[in-house]
Amino acid sequence: MKHISYAAFAALILLTFSSCHKDHDNHDDHTHNGTAGALEFEMEHTFGASAFQVSTPYVDANGDTVVFNSGNYHLSHIRFIKTDGSFYEDASTHEINLAVPGTAMFDLTEIPNGDYTGVQFAIGSDTSTVFSFFYGSLANASFDYSGFTASGPVYTPIYDFGSILTISPDAAPIMHMSLNLESLFANGITPSIIDTIQIGSAESETVVSNLVNAISFEHLHQ
Repeated sequence: MKHISYAAFAALILLTFSSCHKDHDNHDDHTHNGTAGALEFEMEHTFGASAFQVSTPYVDANGDTVVFNSGNYHLSHIRFIKTDGSFYEDASTHEINLAVPGTAMFDLTEIPNGDYTGVQFAIGSDTSTVFSFFYGSLANASFDYSGFTASGPVYTPIYDFGSILTISPDAAPIMHMSLNLESLFANGITPSIIDTIQIGSAESETVVSNLVNAISFEHLHQ
């Protein structure tokens, strides 16, 4: 009986191990199923020519000191432009928090295999009521700005890679973008003119537009 019990116990362990191993293999097959690949998206934040951090003073083009105490914004509808002009759109939404650098780096998976020439995405999301929020001070005057557009997320222009991005299961490309926060203060958006911007105002739409204009494509690693 003891020999039978030990054998049954060993068989149970083997079955459990095999089941777990099979589940892991299925997960890998779903992620890298031979028809899709992944890409790492990285957004670098700057203020002018300087690397950006919250609670750090920066001097703008007018010689005024700017400090961001907090800020965040949403990215969505990330589109990879194919060589024939059509595109693949990723369905995920990403909230980037300026105080948490890790949120500015994320993986996009299940991108169909193929060659791509550029990228486009949107500021905002289909479900959020605030697309962006920034709080700080400029020239000792505080600002509290919310960005939102009633018509939905605002798309960037198409950023051309200047080369071909090839997506495949065994590739691990990285796409570097940048956002210059100095560009937030443009088109009448400055504490000397208006210190608080709430959603639903024309100024809240200008905040989103300024963010779109602040974004640049930097380079690819592949």
